[in-house]
Amino acid sequence: MAERLSEARPKGYELGVKAAILRLISLLIPLSPDQPREESPYLERLKLVLNRVEQDYTHPLSIREISDFCGCSSSHFMRWFRQMTGSSFGHYVNERRLAYSAELLRQTDDKIISIAAKAGYDNLSNFNRQFKSRYGVTPGEYRKK
Repeated sequence: MAERLSEARPKGYELGVKAAILRLISLLIPLSPDQPREESPYLERLKLVLNRVEQDYTHPLSIREISDFCGCSSSHFMRWFRQMTGSSFGHYVNERRLAYSAELLRQTDDKIISIAAKAGYDNLSNFNRQFKSRYGVTPGEYRKK
């Protein structure tokens, strides 16, 4: 499903792709040999963290803030998040912000600097670099396509 959405790129497709990825993660976590077979508190914690990211990804999110939210140290949180998702927390948040940015570039005529700010980037050159790294084109080129 995620592959079909990525190829067709209908309005809001990034959210569909994200939903498919989260669904896949939710199906794979119980099969992990490191995880107990029944619903674990780790899975519940992951759901809470992912929901928090979904609500706040357009705002600054620090490792310390999220680790405090989880009730653990920053280093423990970073190891735990990578173990649970296969991705670093920073990478996960960045991917979410970039997907939102791409959606805004397709759906609005807002200036790129405005879109970067709405997506949670406070540095335009960093946004442009991250966007090009992810999509292979600059935000302006992406919009033209």
